[in-house]
Amino acid sequence: MEKKQHSLPWAKSEEARIAKEVEAHEIRIRKELEKQDILRSGSGSGSRSRSDVAIDERKRKRMSSNRESVRRSRMRKQKQLKDLTDEVTRLQLSNCDLVQKIKTKEQNYGAIESTNNVLKAQHVELTDRLQSLNSVLQMIEEMSGFSVDILEIPDSMMNP
Repeated sequence: MEKKQHSLPWAKSEEARIAKEVEAHEIRIRKELEKQDILRSGSGSGSRSRSDVAIDERKRKRMSSNRESVRRSRMRKQKQLKDLTDEVTRLQLSNCDLVQKIKTKEQNYGAIESTNNVLKAQHVELTDRLQSLNSVLQMIEEMSGFSVDILEIPDSMMNP
């Protein structure tokens, strides 16, 4: 089954926001490094000492480390975004499934309710017929003088 990729409006704006944060961070780092270079260049000799070379090496390593950190941060954000998008898709499918199940239950309920109404009507009709037959039997018993067993209709049948 192919998975349909949903485009969420907030996903693109979130990616743009992250990209702007990263760019601002890189600009701050560059400015800080430039400031350090200006301070160092104004502090004395024209030739570079070993300590200057070591400082430059540390700067390069720090910049590389910062870039790697930013890359990992971007990847984490992208993974979070993908996970959230997948969860939205899963929840939407689950919701559709639940809506369909509810519709099916409502249809079944309607059919059962209809059948129940028919049975109630039949019950009333049969109870009336039984009362009528009992009345006829009672009249026959009174006219003929013969004893006829007439069963009483239980109250539960009289009030369904």
